[in-house]
Amino acid sequence: MLFLLSFAANLKANELPLHIKNTLHKVVLSSEYQTINPPKYFVLVDFSAPSSEQRLWLYSSSNNVILQNCWVAHGQLSGKNIPEYFSNAAGSHKSSVGLFMIGDKYIGSHGESIVLEGLEKGINDNAKNRHLVIHSANYVNEKFIKQHGRIGRSWGCLALSPNDYEKLSNIIHKGDLVIIYGREPNWLDHSLFLHS
Repeated sequence: MLFLLSFAANLKANELPLHIKNTLHKVVLSSEYQTINPPKYFVLVDFSAPSSEQRLWLYSSSNNVILQNCWVAHGQLSGKNIPEYFSNAAGSHKSSVGLFMIGDKYIGSHGESIVLEGLEKGINDNAKNRHLVIHSANYVNEKFIKQHGRIGRSWGCLALSPNDYEKLSNIIHKGDLVIIYGREPNWLDHSLFLHS
C-alpha cells in the first residue's frame, strides 16, 4: 500500500498513460489483490494503443521506476494495428486481457518463453492451457512498422523483439504480475481486480 503513495507522488505523468496508471491503482487497491503476494515487478500492456507504439512497460514497485518501454505484439485475430477482439478460448489466436501471474520459463519453438497464468475466472483463466506466453519474435521491430504500418502479430502471446525479450526476461521472475489492458467490456465491467 505504501508504494502506491510513492507511485502517485513520484512517477512522472508522461511515463504511463493515465488509464494504465488508474488500472494499476485499482488492481493494487482491490480486495482480490490482497490475496496474492505483492510482486517486485509489474509488466503493464496497453492494448488500447496501436502496435506501432511502444505499449509495454516494466515497472518496479520497489524502486517506483519504469525500467523498460517497448513494442509488444497482439493476437492476429484481435485486430490489425489496434486490438478490438479478445478471447479466453483455445485456438482463437486472440489476445486476452486482465491480470496474469508470471510462471515458469521453458525452451519452446520461440526459444526461451515465459508462461502466463491467468488469474481472472472466465476472462483469462485459460491462458496456461492456451499456451499464452511471453516470447521473442523477429516481426517486432521498427523496420516491420515502416513496411506495414504496424508490427507483426502473434497467436495471442505477448511477443517482443529479441533484445527487449532478453532484457525483460533477465529482470522479471515467477510470481511477478502482468496487467493487460484492453477495451473488453466484460473485463472492464466485471473484473474483481477492478471492482472490489
